[in-house]
Amino acid sequence: MRKNQIAAQLFTLREFAKTAEQLDETLRKVKDIGYDAVQVSGIGPIEPAKVKELADRHGLTICATHVPYERLKNDLEQVIQEHRLWGCRYVGLGSMPAPYRTGKSGYTLLADEFSAVGRALADAGLQFVYHNHKFEFEKFEGETGMDWLLRASDPEAFHFELDTYWVQAGGATRSAGSAK
Repeated sequence: MRKNQIAAQLFTLREFAKTAEQLDETLRKVKDIGYDAVQVSGIGPIEPAKVKELADRHGLTICATHVPYERLKNDLEQVIQEHRLWGCRYVGLGSMPAPYRTGKSGYTLLADEFSAVGRALADAGLQFVYHNHKFEFEKFEGETGMDWLLRASDPEAFHFELDTYWVQAGGATRSAGSAK
């Protein structure tokens, strides 16, 4: 993915991508409105080769994904093969499972576990990215979950796909006039 590439996030269109036929029509419309790339996330159970075929049919690059937590933990080799098939370097975790969100121990455990996943992906020529939400900016023990993720994760293996909407909604930004 080029750093300046804008892609349509298929999670937003998930209700229109439950079957191969729906995905085909959705990708056609995505291309027609001007996108050249998509992030695969939330689509139905469609064979990876079919996803690739449909993306190619419409001239769309699969530039990133969000993969369910369980697949990253238990089916990593298949995830790697899918990303290689798609020519997609960025493998994302779209959200932190709820049990990890309870405090410092959960955040640091996820950072440790997914640093290991990230190292395995890096060894395969791919890059792990974590997509944040609002809850990472809640404070526990005086620090945010995001602080703990940043501190506990391996910066060579655990990368962020920063969602600026959720950063703002989580209260992590201030206007220049209110900065102290």
